[in-house]
Amino acid sequence: MRHVAAITRRTFALLLGCVVASALVGCFGSPDSERSAQATSAAAGVRTPLPPSEVPPIETDAPVVPSNEPGRQDSVLDSLPGEAASGCVTVGERRDVRSGTMAAGNFADARARFAADPSAPVSLYVIPVDLNGDPALTMTLTRLGGEGSTTVETAEFHTADEWRFYGVNVVVPGEGEWRIEASAGEANQGCWEVDFP
Repeated sequence: MRHVAAITRRTFALLLGCVVASALVGCFGSPDSERSAQATSAAAGVRTPLPPSEVPPIETDAPVVPSNEPGRQDSVLDSLPGEAASGCVTVGERRDVRSGTMAAGNFADARARFAADPSAPVSLYVIPVDLNGDPALTMTLTRLGGEGSTTVETAEFHTADEWRFYGVNVVVPGEGEWRIEASAGEANQGCWEVDFP
């Protein structure tokens, strides 16, 4: 009987030791238990945060921003549709269009304003590539396949963000297809063909 009691006490002590050890592992965890928990979380679709040593470094390189030489606006012209070569560009339905060393727009607004009231002036902006010397702008509208022309001049610059442009208000003499030629000094030339319905 004493022998049975001793075995029972020993078994009870072993069981108690196992219970305490299991409780400690459950409370404090172990590398194996953490890996098991992470695997269980991954299987359940739950994201487990990475430890600091496994977090990938953040890219800190600054974005590459096109730079311009002093007094020039090449990067804004390069970002617009159209042609870098000299010559007249057909605008079509486009809003802002480059032609040679100038860009102009907003042609969509200009056509809409003309359609609403042909006698009212339309507003255009013109961006020159070269600002050196602050040259004055001359713009001439000539009707293609017919009579009529008008010329406006301005030396007034406006600023949008870091870009400078001329603001032009001009009355289109009548409906039809018009060639708009603009120049500002020797370095800035542009030509657009626009249909004013």
